[in-house]
Amino acid sequence: MNNRGPAQAAAIVGGLLWIAYAIFLYVRPGDTAATYLTGAAALAGLAFALLATVRVVSLPVQSVGRFGVAMAWMALLAAAAAAIGRLLEQDAFAANAMVAAEVLLAVGVLLVAVESAGAEATTAYASALFVVGATGLLGLMAQALAATFAWMLPIYAALVMAVYGLAWVQFGGRLSPQP
Repeated sequence: MNNRGPAQAAAIVGGLLWIAYAIFLYVRPGDTAATYLTGAAALAGLAFALLATVRVVSLPVQSVGRFGVAMAWMALLAAAAAAIGRLLEQDAFAANAMVAAEVLLAVGVLLVAVESAGAEATTAYASALFVVGATGLLGLMAQALAATFAWMLPIYAALVMAVYGLAWVQFGGRLSPQP
């Protein structure tokens, strides 16, 4: 029997739930219950996947990897807090718990990957985990940029419209008779 089954299932289900969370968050916003509960379930599954992978693959976690494992446990707790926050209709709490879980998990994955890269038997897993962790951090940056652009978009629109108006003012100035 494959003892990697739980880790594999958690990674696949967590990844699919994360895709659904991204769709709820950006493509079909509005249903905060589905969004936060799906995201919390995804993060819990992904944190469990990292913890199970460390155990069943016997990844070396002697120094910084221990911090990565601890961060995965904290991400699991933060995901639970996000779900509880949403169930109590405390969306600000749920959103902050989601961000905390995302950061903890992405950095935890990277710490486990960095330490595992030195062991010959686990280099392939370490490389894959590094890509996963780096992609998680890129996703966090994308979320921050999306929020920033949403806030700044009216300002940019007003700026572009003002430049358009100034262009007309300058054009109008050029229409004055030349001596």
